[in-house]
Amino acid sequence: KVYGPHSALLYGRRSSLLRLSSLNHFNVNTETAAHQKLLVGGLGYESTYSVSAVLEYLCSLGGLFSLPPLSATALDDETRSIVRGALTVAFDRIAAHESVLAERALDIFSKYESVEVIGEVSPSSAARVPTFSFVVKDTDSASVPTKCLASKVGIKAGAFHSSRLTDALGLAGRQGGVRGSFVHYNTVDEVDAFGEALKNALA
Repeated sequence: KVYGPHSALLYGRRSSLLRLSSLNHFNVNTETAAHQKLLVGGLGYESTYSVSAVLEYLCSLGGLFSLPPLSATALDDETRSIVRGALTVAFDRIAAHESVLAERALDIFSKYESVEVIGEVSPSSAARVPTFSFVVKDTDSASVPTKCLASKVGIKAGAFHSSRLTDALGLAGRQGGVRGSFVHYNTVDEVDAFGEALKNALA
């Protein structure tokens, strides 16, 4: 959700797809277009086209600002090597920066005895990403985001489509947990702004 509109890609064998019932319109010939069986209507063209910018964006984070010509079917060895190198640098930079954000956020949480982080409390990128679920002792989780809005900080509360996990953690009675998300384009100053909002919400 921190990356914008959701897009998904599914690979299926044609023989397997042909055995499925179609979810698409009755007049779509899914015998000749088996890949359309799981489409409820047509493609989201804007979202689908936007995927073409993902590689360019990630490569730019790795220092490659002008992509070599890309084939629709295959990359030659030289192009593959250039792109792979840029992506490796990009993901290393993302992991390093997100570890900094995670460490800062965890430091903020540690200041409050009433706040319990759900899950891993190491800032290492090998252990977690800087998306945090937490609860506040004796507090309805839904009240925390509302209070943070006064500081213009947007966080959410609830089960986040994980009702069984929420139930298993005993959080159903307090409207789930609170979740705050950071990602590589966030800054340390923005984590600090979240910290101020949380301080005001818990005051």
